[in-house]
Amino acid sequence: MLYVSVEAGKYTRDLARLSNIETLSKSIQFYNITYGYYPQSGLDSNVSILLHDEQIVYGQIRDPLFLSSTVDLNNIINTSYKSYEKISRQTNSDTIRTYFNRAKLGLLSYFNLTYDSIDTLSVITDDTTLSSPPASDTLINPISDDLITYSPDCVITYSSNSETGSYELSVCLESGFFRSKKKWDGGNDDNRYEVGNDLRLNTSVYIDVNNKITSSENTSIIK
Repeated sequence: MLYVSVEAGKYTRDLARLSNIETLSKSIQFYNITYGYYPQSGLDSNVSILLHDEQIVYGQIRDPLFLSSTVDLNNIINTSYKSYEKISRQTNSDTIRTYFNRAKLGLLSYFNLTYDSIDTLSVITDDTTLSSPPASDTLINPISDDLITYSPDCVITYSSNSETGSYELSVCLESGFFRSKKKWDGGNDDNRYEVGNDLRLNTSVYIDVNNKITSSENTSIIK
């Protein structure tokens, strides 16, 4: 269930990315029709801000990772799961059953009731401390760390070539449902989903040793 919740967040963000990149692509084409050339790309250029300033789009388009509440939801889910996992590792099933039966026996005694099927563990009166369960009782974490770790490459990238009159946009896709679209989009980068009129342009993102993102000098990075 927790896995489904996290994956649903990724799916929601991917839907927003696909919508955003379609809007950007159409807006860039409109800009080209209006001015006769595609917006300039580069490390110091932001096509999203340019299109907003030109009033072609009504708001700056960014990757939903920087805007979506699903990120906070995923973090809450992960925190809750880790808390549950910690408790589970500190408590074995016999100890839980012992305390439950003690409480049940005390409640029945208070009301002068009897219950023939009380677990025999309820007669244990000595103090039982919480102990670590055996290896077979250890809860296996169904959510691996990569499900809640967000890659720095979750940005929009844009590249244009004034000589050939071409452009390309690309985004990352997180969810398993949309991940295959990156491979079959017709572009030359299987790690990103690409659209444009020339998918041979370079909109790749590179992550350096400091976990910072870089790209080619002719590529704009939109966070």
